[in-house]
Amino acid sequence: MDWLVSTGQRQEVQPGEILIYEGRSCEQLYIILAGQLEVSVQAMAQHTIAQLASGEVVGEMSFVDGLPPSATVTALEKPWKTRIQSFPPRNSPVHRIRPNPPPSCAVSGKI
Repeated sequence: MDWLVSTGQRQEVQPGEILIYEGRSCEQLYIILAGQLEVSVQAMAQHTIAQLASGEVVGEMSFVDGLPPSATVTALEKPWKTRIQSFPPRNSPVHRIRPNPPPSCAVSGKI
Protein backbone atom coordinates (compact mmCIF):
# COMPACT_ATOMS: atom_id res chain seq x y z
CA MET A 1 0.00 0.00 0.00
CA ASP A 2 2.89 2.38 0.72
CA TRP A 3 4.05 1.91 -2.87
CA LEU A 4 0.63 2.97 -4.19
CA VAL A 5 0.60 6.12 -2.09
CA SER A 6 4.20 7.11 -2.88
CA THR A 7 4.03 6.33 -6.61
CA GLY A 8 0.55 7.59 -7.42
CA GLN A 9 -0.55 11.11 -8.20
CA ARG A 10 -3.88 12.57 -7.10
CA GLN A 11 -5.93 14.30 -9.76
CA GLU A 12 -9.31 15.99 -9.95
CA VAL A 13 -11.35 14.98 -12.98
CA GLN A 14 -14.01 17.26 -14.46
CA PRO A 15 -17.51 15.92 -15.18
CA GLY A 16 -17.63 14.48 -18.71
CA GLU A 17 -13.85 14.04 -18.88
CA ILE A 18 -12.80 10.76 -20.50
CA LEU A 19 -10.06 8.88 -18.65
CA ILE A 20 -9.89 5.80 -20.84
CA TYR A 21 -10.86 5.48 -24.50
CA GLU A 22 -12.02 2.13 -25.84
CA GLY A 23 -9.47 0.69 -28.27
CA ARG A 24 -6.80 3.35 -27.61
CA SER A 25 -3.59 2.54 -25.82
CA CYS A 26 -3.83 3.15 -22.09
CA GLU A 27 -1.01 2.48 -19.69
CA GLN A 28 -2.42 4.23 -16.63
CA LEU A 29 -4.04 2.62 -13.63
CA TYR A 30 -6.60 4.60 -11.63
CA ILE A 31 -8.14 4.22 -8.19
CA ILE A 32 -11.33 6.20 -7.65
CA LEU A 33 -10.99 8.25 -4.48
CA ALA A 34 -14.33 10.08 -4.70
CA GLY A 35 -17.15 10.59 -7.18
CA GLN A 36 -18.34 8.24 -9.90
CA LEU A 37 -17.24 7.09 -13.33
CA GLU A 38 -19.29 5.40 -16.03
CA VAL A 39 -18.18 2.61 -18.32
CA SER A 40 -19.53 2.38 -21.89
CA VAL A 41 -18.77 0.34 -25.01
CA GLN A 42 -19.15 1.15 -28.71
CA ALA A 43 -20.88 -2.16 -29.46
CA MET A 44 -23.79 -1.00 -27.30
CA ALA A 45 -24.03 2.46 -28.90
CA GLN A 46 -21.99 3.97 -26.05
CA HIS A 47 -24.70 3.05 -23.52
CA THR A 48 -23.51 2.88 -19.93
CA ILE A 49 -22.80 -0.71 -18.90
CA ALA A 50 -21.47 0.05 -15.41
CA GLN A 51 -20.99 2.81 -12.88
CA LEU A 52 -17.91 2.81 -10.68
CA ALA A 53 -17.46 4.56 -7.35
CA SER A 54 -14.96 5.29 -4.61
CA GLY A 55 -12.50 2.47 -3.95
CA GLU A 56 -12.84 0.84 -7.36
CA VAL A 57 -9.97 0.46 -9.84
CA VAL A 58 -10.04 1.20 -13.59
CA GLY A 59 -7.49 0.55 -16.28
CA GLU A 60 -6.10 -2.47 -14.48
CA MET A 61 -6.44 -4.91 -17.37
CA SER A 62 -4.56 -2.72 -19.85
CA PHE A 63 -2.02 -1.88 -17.15
CA VAL A 64 -1.29 -5.59 -16.66
CA ASP A 65 -1.57 -7.03 -20.17
CA GLY A 66 -0.72 -4.00 -22.32
CA LEU A 67 -3.75 -4.50 -24.59
CA PRO A 68 -6.07 -1.62 -25.55
CA PRO A 69 -9.06 -1.10 -23.23
CA SER A 70 -12.35 -2.76 -24.15
CA ALA A 71 -14.46 0.13 -22.84
CA THR A 72 -14.53 3.91 -22.43
CA VAL A 73 -14.46 5.34 -18.89
CA THR A 74 -15.91 8.82 -18.29
CA ALA A 75 -16.40 10.96 -15.17
CA LEU A 76 -20.11 11.38 -14.42
CA GLU A 77 -21.66 14.81 -14.16
CA LYS A 78 -22.15 15.41 -10.47
CA PRO A 79 -21.98 18.55 -8.35
CA TRP A 80 -18.63 17.45 -6.90
CA LYS A 81 -15.39 16.72 -8.66
CA THR A 82 -14.25 13.15 -9.07
CA ARG A 83 -10.83 12.49 -7.55
CA ILE A 84 -8.58 9.69 -8.73
CA GLN A 85 -5.14 8.34 -7.98
CA SER A 86 -3.19 7.62 -11.15
CA PHE A 87 0.02 5.68 -11.48
CA PRO A 88 2.97 5.96 -13.86
CA PRO A 89 2.65 4.10 -17.16
CA ARG A 90 3.57 0.43 -17.15
CA ASN A 91 6.72 1.08 -19.15
CA SER A 92 7.98 3.98 -17.01
CA PRO A 93 11.41 3.77 -15.35
CA VAL A 94 9.68 3.55 -11.95
CA HIS A 95 8.41 0.07 -12.83
CA ARG A 96 11.53 -1.13 -14.67
CA ILE A 97 14.11 -0.35 -12.01
CA ARG A 98 12.15 -1.19 -8.88
CA PRO A 99 14.17 -3.98 -7.15
CA ASN A 100 11.25 -5.24 -5.06
CA PRO A 101 7.98 -4.78 -6.94
CA PRO A 102 4.76 -4.79 -4.94
CA PRO A 103 3.11 -8.23 -4.61
CA SER A 104 0.47 -7.37 -7.19
CA CYS A 105 3.16 -6.78 -9.84
CA ALA A 106 4.89 -10.03 -8.98
CA VAL A 107 1.60 -11.94 -9.25
CA SER A 108 0.52 -10.28 -12.51
CA GLY A 109 3.87 -11.14 -14.07
CA LYS A 110 3.10 -14.82 -13.57
CA ILE A 111 -0.41 -14.80 -15.05
